[in-house]
Parts: sequence; C-alpha cells; structure tokens
Amino acid sequence: MAKLSDGRELKPDFTKITVKEYRLLLSTTEVEQEDELIGKVYGLSGDELRELNYYDFRVLSKEFIAAARDPAGFDPN
Repeated sequence: MAKLSDGRELKPDFTKITVKEYRLLLSTTEVEQEDELIGKVYGLSGDELRELNYYDFRVLSKEFIAAARDPAGFDPN
C-alpha cells in the first residue's frame, strides 16, 4: 500500500486493468497513456496521477513496479 504525504493510502488493484492494457503499458512510449493505466490500478485518473507531488508519484510508482512483478502474490505489508 502506497502511503501518500497527505495521509491517503492507495493499494494497487490489478483487477482494474486487462491483460491487453497491461501489455500496452509495457510497450507504450506515451506518458499520458502510461499515467492513465497506472492511475487506474490505484483508482486514480491520469490527471489525478499527474497532479501528485513528485515524492508521492515516486512512492506510488516504486510500489507499482514491485506489485506488477507478481500482482497475485504482492503483499504490501
């Protein structure tokens, strides 16, 4: 679970994206598309993700990468 500086705790949920979207995420060079898909995993829009401060974005993106390696076995605690 990513704990943001404003106290929110966001948990990645890979059931919110399809295999097609996940594969697109791995191959895209479009940052807006990437933001939309990563945001979707955390229940955020791409705009909401882009509005995070840099610290919170790094906390969230670091956790996303760890969780994406094994979403079925990921335990953030």
